[in-house]
Amino acid sequence: MQAMELIQEKQLAKKQHQDTAQLWNHALSFLRSMSLKCAIELGIPDFLHKRGKPITLSELATSLSIPPSKAPALGSLMRLLVHSGLFASHRDQEGEEEESYFLTPASKLLVKEEKPCLSPLALMALNWTMLGPAHLLGEWFRAGAARATPFDMAHGKGLFEEMDARADFNELFHEGMASDVQLVTEVALLRRQWEVLRGVRSVVDVGGGTGTLAKAIAKALPEVRCAVLDLPHVVATVDEEEREGVEFIGGDMFEHIPPADAVLLKWILHDWSDEDCIGILKRCKEAIPPKKDGGKVIIIDMVVGVTTDVSISVEPQLLIDIEMMILTMGKERSETEWKRLFLAAGFSDYKITSSMGLRSVIELYN
Repeated sequence: MQAMELIQEKQLAKKQHQDTAQLWNHALSFLRSMSLKCAIELGIPDFLHKRGKPITLSELATSLSIPPSKAPALGSLMRLLVHSGLFASHRDQEGEEEESYFLTPASKLLVKEEKPCLSPLALMALNWTMLGPAHLLGEWFRAGAARATPFDMAHGKGLFEEMDARADFNELFHEGMASDVQLVTEVALLRRQWEVLRGVRSVVDVGGGTGTLAKAIAKALPEVRCAVLDLPHVVATVDEEEREGVEFIGGDMFEHIPPADAVLLKWILHDWSDEDCIGILKRCKEAIPPKKDGGKVIIIDMVVGVTTDVSISVEPQLLIDIEMMILTMGKERSETEWKRLFLAAGFSDYKITSSMGLRSVIELYN
């Protein structure tokens, strides 16, 4: 009997240790994010890329002008980033004291000289303007039915109003979004996803910012007339010589969307409530011809639970869903939730293609 009780006590202790470790992991996960931000700010991915071969900690510290007293701290940073899979390390010979570090496929996406480069997106997401509101999430839940977001509560204005008010934050945000568009563009071109535009004569990229995606479409498909619709102050930042054959139109997507065979919404609808999305989709419906005449709405967004393959975790979708809760009135949606919006906006048919990792291409027809 005593032996059985001892076994049970050991099993309980083991389970408590596991649970404690899990809770610590959750509580301290933000340090992975801060370590990523630190690595980008120090220029570690760029240096390893330029170096072209593994580098020891002491060489890395010297090259980055890290004071000798902080070299051990740099070692701790690299140890965590290696454990997280962002960088890799090895020892040239067994028993060597220093490891050598090099890039992984993930950290290659942070190299400024490469395309796509997601460093601007990471720095945007990890900027204090974006992070601070998360501290108010509990208070926001207790606030009842108020439409204000945690971002509103933290800054006294919404995300897009904050961008209008602060040129530095507006630049940071649009640089982050442009880097994400580069990723979408590279993946789409690599996998020939521009097939979704086969037969289309004109396309308007709604909320397309400074036109990174529209310019890529215009270059890949010169026969397609491309336009960008965004707020007037965004369009005004694009110089004439930078437009590269793309028409830029200042306007409000809630009021009017210029007519085109295809309306493109890349990572737009997740910023908005169901009610607002239905309004946007109705304007899209007015802008395109019927399906039989080649009209369609192309949505590049997440379908929660759907990824390109089973090796890709859906957890980032769930995290971004919470991010949308904090920053905007929007959310990430399941297929059932998407379908409800489409029907409410008056569309008759849709097609979901899982082809872009965490995101899908949704074709929507009159």
